[in-house]
Amino acid sequence: MFLPYADDPPLEGRFAWMNWLLILLNVGLFFRLAVRPDYEHIVLEYGFTPSEFSPITLLTSLFLHASP
Repeated sequence: MFLPYADDPPLEGRFAWMNWLLILLNVGLFFRLAVRPDYEHIVLEYGFTPSEFSPITLLTSLFLHASP
C-alpha cells in the first residue's frame, strides 16, 4: 500500500486557473442547457446510463443534472 510521506506546499502567488476554468465551464453550460424547452430530451440523450455505456456520455453527463 502506498502512503505519501510528504507533500510540497504550493508555491506562493500561483493561481489555480484550470480549476476555475472547469468550474466556470460546468456552471455556464448547465445554465445554458437548463433554460432550453427540450432539456428533458437532452438529458435522456446525453445523460449517462450504465446499461447503455458510451464514452461520450461520460463526458456530457458532467454538464447535465436530472431530477429523480
